[in-house]
Amino acid sequence: MLLKFPEPRPVKVKVEETLLQIVDMQYDFCNPNGAFYVPMTEMILPNIKKLLDRARELDMVVVYQDSHGYPTPGEIRWKRLRGSFNGWYGPVVDELKPVNRPKEYIVPKTTHDIFFHTWMDELLENLPEIDTAIVVGVKTNVCVLYTVAGYCIRGYRVIVPMDCVAAMNDEIQAMALNVIANLCPAFPATITTSEMITLV
Repeated sequence: MLLKFPEPRPVKVKVEETLLQIVDMQYDFCNPNGAFYVPMTEMILPNIKKLLDRARELDMVVVYQDSHGYPTPGEIRWKRLRGSFNGWYGPVVDELKPVNRPKEYIVPKTTHDIFFHTWMDELLENLPEIDTAIVVGVKTNVCVLYTVAGYCIRGYRVIVPMDCVAAMNDEIQAMALNVIANLCPAFPATITTSEMITLV
């Protein structure tokens, strides 16, 4: 039996204390010709675009995490697990491309975890006013989940609009959203929708 999707809840966030984290919205995951295409991205892309446009309009911090297949020297085991793939998952899709403005950042990563061997922690240290992360992108059960967990264990408030994240099918999507909703009792993630987020 398919798990039920968590019930989304309305949320209100302060613009100056919130960042929008865009996870792996790159060619290989979002384009039908991509090697790791996630079909559900077609449904979430317009919702993420609206959220991104609103974030820019309000001068919010936006962070892109960009998956690469090139391991750092200390990640020998990870390289072995990747097998023959040794490349890049492509640029961010045109609809969401980063723009050149002071509050927009790109953090490359070589594993599912945006905080592992990256400068993400350093970036957050330089953004002390930020205490909330809105996490969107692909895949809900992989890089989105790891990103949410990373923020939760660091004590951040995490918001996941379920119409802005995608997995390979509804069953995996429901499973991942239920895990996210119950990830950390002390710092729980909030499941919502893009329309239920109020930016103030």
